[in-house]
Amino acid sequence: EAHPTVPVMAAINPGSGPGYSLDPTVLAGVRSLQAAGIIVVGYVNTQYGSVPLSTVESQIHDYMSWYGLSGVYLDCMSNVPGYEWYYSAATSYSHSLGGWMVVGNPGADVPSSYVGTVDTMMIYENQGLPSLSFLAGWHTSYAKSNFGMVAYGDWYAPSYISAATAYLGWIYTTDGGWPNPYTQLPSYIDGLLSTIAGSSSVTSSGGGVSS
Repeated sequence: EAHPTVPVMAAINPGSGPGYSLDPTVLAGVRSLQAAGIIVVGYVNTQYGSVPLSTVESQIHDYMSWYGLSGVYLDCMSNVPGYEWYYSAATSYSHSLGGWMVVGNPGADVPSSYVGTVDTMMIYENQGLPSLSFLAGWHTSYAKSNFGMVAYGDWYAPSYISAATAYLGWIYTTDGGWPNPYTQLPSYIDGLLSTIAGSSSVTSSGGGVSS
């Protein structure tokens, strides 16, 4: 709310996916996030394309019908050629239900053939910050909205964040550490949002922070 120009997206994960039934407590939390203008998506583990597409679509359906989310977060996304159809199909299904934001998380770089199979991809998820040359590279041939990153175990690096916004549509860094760096927001969340808000490449192109 203090940085209304910065889009913020949060992925919920009630039970390694949507769980077996609607959880009123989760629903209340989702509505609170949405009321603050946060984009909420639902976690789905695809196990690099080994989970049957019908199972993935069932979880997408449950998220949308129970919680009215903006889309889904497809974790463990494959980055091996041959699975493009799988993620394109999951994305099309989510879109058909009104889920306009489908995030793929391979956590590593992908072949260019994966661009467009989801709405945006987290091409980095690891400890430490990726090099700016990695974020640039072949990715600059496509709109930066296709790409995002997640870095943990990092202190606030405003100059890096400002530079990275030229290449990424979504950025999240946290000082949380392994084995679960996402149990709380980074201690510098306000600074992170302030830096993103102050970047002309973000405010003019719709980048944001992904939590």
